[in-house]
Amino acid sequence: MAGVAFALRDLVNRDDVVSVVRGYLLAGFVSTGPWIFTILALALTRSLVLPVMDSQGIALFHVILVYNFAFSLVFTAPIVLITTRFVADCVYKQTLADIPGVMMKALLLVIVSGVAISGFFYGVAADLSTDVRIAAVLNYCLVAMTWVVGIFLSVLRGYVIYALAFCAGMLVAAIGACVLGPIYGTAGLLYGFNAGLVLIVFSVLGRTLAEYPYPLRWQPNYWLYFRRYPGLALYGLLAAAATWADKWVMWWAPEAQQTASIMRFFNEYDHALFLVYLTIIPGLTYILVALETGLEERIRRYYHEANGHSTYATLQHHQHGIQVFLAEKLRTMMIMQGTVSAVAVLLAPTIVPWVGGSYTQVAIFQLGVLAAFFHVLVLFLAAVLTYLDLRRTNLLLQLTLVFLSIMLSAASLHFGYRFYGLGYLAATLCVFVASYVLVERVLRNLPFYTYIVVNVHNRSTS
Repeated sequence: MAGVAFALRDLVNRDDVVSVVRGYLLAGFVSTGPWIFTILALALTRSLVLPVMDSQGIALFHVILVYNFAFSLVFTAPIVLITTRFVADCVYKQTLADIPGVMMKALLLVIVSGVAISGFFYGVAADLSTDVRIAAVLNYCLVAMTWVVGIFLSVLRGYVIYALAFCAGMLVAAIGACVLGPIYGTAGLLYGFNAGLVLIVFSVLGRTLAEYPYPLRWQPNYWLYFRRYPGLALYGLLAAAATWADKWVMWWAPEAQQTASIMRFFNEYDHALFLVYLTIIPGLTYILVALETGLEERIRRYYHEANGHSTYATLQHHQHGIQVFLAEKLRTMMIMQGTVSAVAVLLAPTIVPWVGGSYTQVAIFQLGVLAAFFHVLVLFLAAVLTYLDLRRTNLLLQLTLVFLSIMLSAASLHFGYRFYGLGYLAATLCVFVASYVLVERVLRNLPFYTYIVVNVHNRSTS
C-alpha cells in the first residue's frame, strides 16, 4: 500500500529543509519501526541494567527477545500481507467502515496463534520459571501485534503519532526494564519491555479507532482472502524467513551457546547482524517514499491503457516510461545505499566496539553489511514484481533466497569464524543477480507478460 507513502512524499517534496528531514525520519519509522524499536530499546536496556544485574539473566532476556522478534515476524507475515491486501481493497472501494473490524480480527488472529505457538514453546519445550514463561508469551504476542498495527498507517493521516509512539515506547521499555529487572530478574526485564510495546500498540490502535469511528462489523470476506491469495501469504512467510534463515543456521555454529534446555543462540553473530540492519533503513525508506509512489502511478496508467484497448504504440510509450523510472530509481538506490554500506564497512572497527561489540565481530559486521546491501536491492526488485503481479516469480526468488541462505551459511561453518556471514552475502548476491535479470526481461517484454503470462496465471488461480 502506497497511501502513507504519498503523504510522506508530499512532505519531503516541500522546499524547506525541516520538512524534508522530518519526512524521511517519519518514513524510516513507518518502514522499519519495530526493527528500530527492538534494536535501540534492547541496546539501551542492556547498557543500563548491565551494572546492576547478573549477566546470565540479561543474556536470557536478550535471547527471548531475539526469538520472539524472529519467529513473530515469520509467523505473522502471512497474516500481515493478507490483511494489507484486504485493507488496500477497502481503501480502493471506499468501504472504510470495514477497517476497524478487520483490524480487530487481524489482532485476534495473531494473539490466538501467538499464544498457541509461544505457549507451547515456552510452556512445554523451554526450561523456564513460570513468571518468565508468562512474560515471554506476552512479549511474543505484543511484538506480533506491532507488525499488524503497522498496516493501518497507510490509512491514517496522523502518522506523526506513530513515530512519537515508538519513541515513547522505547523509553518506557528501557526505563521499565531497568526498574523491574533488578527486582524480578529476567521476568522483570520482560515486563518492563512489554510496557513499552503496550504503549505502541494501543497508541496506534486508539488512533485508528478514532480516525474511523465505525461499529465493529463482522466481515466474512476477510477470511476468504486467505483462500483467494494463498500465494501472497506464502510469499510473506518466505520473505520473512529469508531475513532470518542464516541466523538460524549460525545458532548451530561451534561457538554458539544454549540456554533454557533448547534455546540456542550465537550472541556475537546475532548482535552484529542486528547492527547491520540499521544500515538498510535508508534503503527501505527510499523504497517506501520514492519507489512505491512513482511506480504505483505509472503501473496504474499502464494497466488503464492496457485495459482500455489502447494502441500498441501507446503501451510502448508507457512501458518506456516505467523502464526509465525504474532505471533511475535503482541507480539512485544503489548509490545511496552503497554509500551508507561502504561507510559502515570502513568504520566497522570503530562502530562495533563503540556499541558494545568485540573486535571479533568486526568481520561478521562487514560481511553482513555487504549482504544487507544486496538484500535491500532484492526487496527493491521484489516490490517491482509485486506491482507487476508476478506472484509466482516472487515466490520462486524468495524460496531460492531461503534455500541458498541455509545451504551457504551451513557451508561457511566448515571454514571457520572469519567466514561467518559469507554464506548470507553469497545468497543475497546470487538472488539479486537473478532478480535483476528477471525484472529486466519482464520490462523488456511487458505487453507479453501483461496479456499472456499474468492473465494465464490469474485464470489458473481464480
